[in-house]
Amino acid sequence: MNIERTDRKGERIRGACVGAALFVALMAFVIATMAWAFYSDPQEAPPLPLLIVLFGIPVGCIVGTLKVLLERIEEIGKGEEDAYRNY
Repeated sequence: MNIERTDRKGERIRGACVGAALFVALMAFVIATMAWAFYSDPQEAPPLPLLIVLFGIPVGCIVGTLKVLLERIEEIGKGEEDAYRNY
């Protein structure tokens, strides 16, 4: 068993989680800012279909980020963290 590789596995998982958390926080901030803007001045809010699209884009980014994070954690767990070097 390679202890250095085992120790690095935790670092790689932590790095992937931190990156995903920062991106999710950024998208949550964008959603909160849009919600605040539309709530503070409802007369100037766009129509409902456009609101759904505007909120759906960051929500889709969050869902995609979490999906990719789970796949990355699986890859790290299987020992494929350096698979890109084979190409």
